[in-house]
Amino acid sequence: MEMSKLLKRIISFHDYQENFYHAFTLGLWANAPALQIKSNTEAGLGRPDIMIMDPKSLQALVIECKLSPDSAQLPVRAAAALTQIKERHYTDPLVQMGYTTCKVGLSFYKNQCVAACEI
Repeated sequence: MEMSKLLKRIISFHDYQENFYHAFTLGLWANAPALQIKSNTEAGLGRPDIMIMDPKSLQALVIECKLSPDSAQLPVRAAAALTQIKERHYTDPLVQMGYTTCKVGLSFYKNQCVAACEI
């Protein structure tokens, strides 16, 4: 996965905290001026980590980041992040505004990342 390649190239094992990965993921979208990007904004029954909206195409990503205790748990934690997006209805406000949404659960362990996605 591209995210793991970036992490291996850029970060130190000592950067291993969930808020670091959240900010790292947010930073990947920093040079996309046509997109609306929100971090920890209330939606549904909570606050998704990242919401990325393209008002022109009415498409959006809702991203939840999770820290994994080890590499074996990466897929489990990514699935848990995806489940959190669904159970807390993070996409509901976007759908009500006419957006097509993609839900993305990201799990991080040191310089590894696994994603679980659903449209």
